[in-house]
Amino acid sequence: MDDKKLWDLGLSYGKNARAWTKKFVALLPEIAKRGLHKKHKFQSIYEYAAKVGGINRRTVECVFQIQKHIEDKPALKEILPEVGVNKIRVIATMATKENQNELAKKVQTMSKPALELYAREQKAPKMEIPPGRDFKTLSFQVEPEVELELRKLKEKGETFNDVMKKLLAMVPKEKEVKSRKVRESKSRPIPAQKKREALVKTNGKCAISGCNKPATEIHHKKPWAKFRSHDDLQPLCKDYHELEHQSDSTIDQKFRQYKLRFS
Repeated sequence: MDDKKLWDLGLSYGKNARAWTKKFVALLPEIAKRGLHKKHKFQSIYEYAAKVGGINRRTVECVFQIQKHIEDKPALKEILPEVGVNKIRVIATMATKENQNELAKKVQTMSKPALELYAREQKAPKMEIPPGRDFKTLSFQVEPEVELELRKLKEKGETFNDVMKKLLAMVPKEKEVKSRKVRESKSRPIPAQKKREALVKTNGKCAISGCNKPATEIHHKKPWAKFRSHDDLQPLCKDYHELEHQSDSTIDQKFRQYKLRFS
């Protein structure tokens, strides 16, 4: 057997092993419910899982916890043997009878990192926007004396938003940062200047608040096919870019929190 054949055989066995392990783990709750492991002289479901399938106790406990959340949600129960406990676990606690079909589709089509981002987005508290106004939320640290001065201005009736406007008017224009290599569809080429301007705003990092990964994608917030505009570009990391395209219909964009960066 030559090296290539040996390598390919190892890959094939490994992939099949993962697939069968997922199917085996999904059977454990029903085997335990019927007590089949006891009929075949195993002291516990944990012993059965370990000796027959090489599954550790933590995984067994995880699938039992998941089973409690999806017992009455057939759309998720059906795909458990296919996708495995790790992906179902991400969305199990937020699943309802009403959204089970939508979540099942996302679990099947999204990567686990993107699915985790989606779950965090859905669980995050929504900020209330005054009627007719569109605000973004920023969070950053200031020294105690700065905080004191800001509070004094607030007492005088000047809002923090007004202070920031005056401050930004005094800040010289930022120098352009070298654009990173980012992927973009050949069907919608983005002008180099537009790309640079978008990357400058986030200093080459992902535009989503709390994410410090480098931007690897340039995203059109408004669908290019419909609006044909490059005025809404948003640098994103790989995971958030996937999340945007998978979740546009379920995440309200006006609750997004974007970074404000100064070079």
